Amino acid sequence: GNPDINCNVHVKFGALRENVLQRYGPETWLATGHYARLWHPQLNDKSRPTTTESLPPVTLQNYSSLIEQNLSLEDDDWLWRFHSRCQSGDTLTPWLLGAADLTKDQSYFLAGCKGSQLRQVLFPLGDLYKKSPPRTSTQQNLDQADQDTAAAPIEREDAAKTVREIAAELNLPTANKRESMGICFIGKRKSWKQFVQDYVPRAERKVDFVDIDSGKVLAQSDEPSHPAFYTAGQGARLSGTPEKYFVVGPVSSPPSVLLASSSTRITSNDSVMPQSKEERNNVVWICAGTQHPALFAKHFTVHSFNWILETVPEPLLKLGGVLRCQCRIRHLQRLANCEVVRTENSEGRDGHYTIHLEEPMRGIMPGQMLVLYAANGLVCLGGGPITSRGPSLWEQNKMHKV
Repeated sequence: GNPDINCNVHVKFGALRENVLQRYGPETWLATGHYARLWHPQLNDKSRPTTTESLPPVTLQNYSSLIEQNLSLEDDDWLWRFHSRCQSGDTLTPWLLGAADLTKDQSYFLAGCKGSQLRQVLFPLGDLYKKSPPRTSTQQNLDQADQDTAAAPIEREDAAKTVREIAAELNLPTANKRESMGICFIGKRKSWKQFVQDYVPRAERKVDFVDIDSGKVLAQSDEPSHPAFYTAGQGARLSGTPEKYFVVGPVSSPPSVLLASSSTRITSNDSVMPQSKEERNNVVWICAGTQHPALFAKHFTVHSFNWILETVPEPLLKLGGVLRCQCRIRHLQRLANCEVVRTENSEGRDGHYTIHLEEPMRGIMPGQMLVLYAANGLVCLGGGPITSRGPSLWEQNKMHKV
């Protein structure tokens, strides 16, 4: 699973939160520096005793009206009803909302937490911006930074101070510190790949990089490695090729079937796709071009999902139910419209979900965290690891020709 998500679930809002409550008392609130927001429903029930009296007013915001403004009458009718129940005090489960600064929003990394883990938790940075966003062409700047992870345009009052500005006024040493992007428990000691290699069996073979269109082995890894270290959509970094190649996710159909209709003839002088089972298990499929159809798919499945509100959305209470919402499979990826369908597996076990995307999505990989959003992307519903990916657009085309 995603290490950042697991850290939040098991460390920050698991062991740390439990330690804080035990050491300082059950009425203690835990504040962290996450860029996200929480709506605590008990704020609406004035008759209910709370533990908020000793907190500075600025640290706890009532986002009820903001949620109402973003709810859709068509897709979020179930959430309207649930919101009304929360306002009446029927449930005290916190709602996780995205940050005001969409370029820093960390709700994706919090999607594995239960709502109960977020009780008596504060995110003071949720309404602040790390630094001043560009005054014009905000979306254009974001798209240039990363086409696959661009967020929506930022709206901000110029009078609001940024986190950097506040830190500078307080003479904090972190005011101009470079942002850290690595995983905290690894630090600068080694890369993620080097860290993982200490905990998996030693690789005995080099990985073969096989062109999915021709079946030719174009290159091998520099040293013995595991195919699992390569993620769908990432650059293959091959030298000596006329165009850039990218890693393809797991191929759902037998290679012999997919290559049977290939128009590319493989001569005896070509290095062809490995034939033995052992060799095929050490293959990383690659394709030429960042927009190759082998990188895109329109549906995938999730077998274990964490609902932050700790209740299954009303549309999914029965088998075959459909929930219309938004999703992403990477941090800060542009939200995509989707339909979530409640299904059962081959053994008849319920509680599985198939996600049907409105538009094909690039780089879907089993093990990635799917996170769902509602209310125009404001409310984070929860998340779960992708179990399997449906056929890519390339596979669908090949299978149609066979």
